[in-house]
Amino acid sequence: MNRNISKTNYMKGLQCPKLLWTCFNDVAQIPEADAATQANFNEGHAVGRLAQARYPNGVLVLRDEDGLQQVL
Repeated sequence: MNRNISKTNYMKGLQCPKLLWTCFNDVAQIPEADAATQANFNEGHAVGRLAQARYPNGVLVLRDEDGLQQVL
């Protein structure tokens, strides 16, 4: 099975190879994000929405089980 890796997971792998393995093979072992981390995630999603508004003709790319998928 071909698995694509995100920039976030690549960076996790550089920091801790076992964490990268866990992200792909045993995700249930990764704890929920704390409030501060969740706030960072929310901010990142807000930036993404702003980028979509700024570049309405851009290409939205989503990740699913099979890897990255372009959405037109």
